[in-house]
Amino acid sequence: MEKATLVFIGLLLFSTYAQILAQKELCKNDSDCKKICGNDVPVCQYNVRCVCITNEPLTNQQACIDHCKSIGEIASLWIPENNKCYCRKPLM
Repeated sequence: MEKATLVFIGLLLFSTYAQILAQKELCKNDSDCKKICGNDVPVCQYNVRCVCITNEPLTNQQACIDHCKSIGEIASLWIPENNKCYCRKPLM
């Protein structure tokens, strides 16, 4: 039973390891964020964290929040002038 518990905890830690590294990883330019953002446009903010900008225009703030939730992130900024939505990874 103890061995099964240790295996379960090990698998749990291993499965979240990439997500933890992605949050801790520092970026120097936008290309460092490509692997995290997928189809969205990667942006490196302040040489510290990666932010993903969606390619599709979002017409209001609620649409931005919904989009970020759908990809498992939280909305950090919505710019109404150009309908850009910035999402970020949630803190663990």
